[in-house]
Amino acid sequence: MSLFWIGLAHHKRHGSKVLLNGRERPGGINTKGSLGTAFSRVEPAVLRRLSGIRDLAVVAVCDGHADDFRALGLETLVARNAPAAAFRSDFVPTPDEDVVRVACVGSLYEGRGIELLIKATDAAQAAGAQVVLEVTGRGGAEYVTALKNLAASCRHSDAIVFHGPCAPEEVPAAYHRVHVGTALYEAVDAANDSLSNKIFESVVSGRPVLAGNLSENRRFVREHRLGWVTDVTSEGLTNALLDIYARRAQLPGLAVAVHETSRAFSWETESAPVVAWVLGSSHLTDDEMETK
Repeated sequence: MSLFWIGLAHHKRHGSKVLLNGRERPGGINTKGSLGTAFSRVEPAVLRRLSGIRDLAVVAVCDGHADDFRALGLETLVARNAPAAAFRSDFVPTPDEDVVRVACVGSLYEGRGIELLIKATDAAQAAGAQVVLEVTGRGGAEYVTALKNLAASCRHSDAIVFHGPCAPEEVPAAYHRVHVGTALYEAVDAANDSLSNKIFESVVSGRPVLAGNLSENRRFVREHRLGWVTDVTSEGLTNALLDIYARRAQLPGLAVAVHETSRAFSWETESAPVVAWVLGSSHLTDDEMETK
């Protein structure tokens, strides 16, 4: 929603005519009764008409979405939602223990696969894998209570730990106390196949990631060898945890590798092409561009 206010401010100052805040892929929303769905049906046609406008570009958050916009004739830039360079911390080795600790960090809400991950942790423990789930984040009181009740009902309830919320600057430390981060979203919306922010959060903190098997996650994690992808189901997550536990001897080396790879991932780097395009397409004077 912040783009709406930025758009109004930009129109007032620069006379800009168009700002569209799309959802994932163009024309991708299909939720019965929603205004977003109504717009989504005409969005591709609208975008084709806009493609002839001078100084118009789309900013997409992943390559797959960018390809769809380019197919409509639009100049498209990619700026993946990596954290700012200041978020990056020095490397911290993984905990030296035979237990494999897995983190769920961030806002707690339905659709993030947390319930399934709790059940999968319990099932992995029952199968002999010493896996511990550490949950850090803020959520609604009723929902968090339901999660804790679910964990308490598990046979291996001591393997699920709730740390409560943490400040943004404490997020890297939440990953440092574990071996693997997670970026799990249940496949409940076909339009929601974007690149998960939590992937960046985990690897920049120096931890490989277990990500939901969405198309953009799969492409990115495999291309950069950042961890694993899995179907966000009880069976899929249980099998993934068992596989990670079987490979636990490799986790310290993998942590070093992903932390090194993540040096290329920062918001400053990702947004640089967008900033260059804006400055190159603007009608500002050289002095004004230097100031900007």
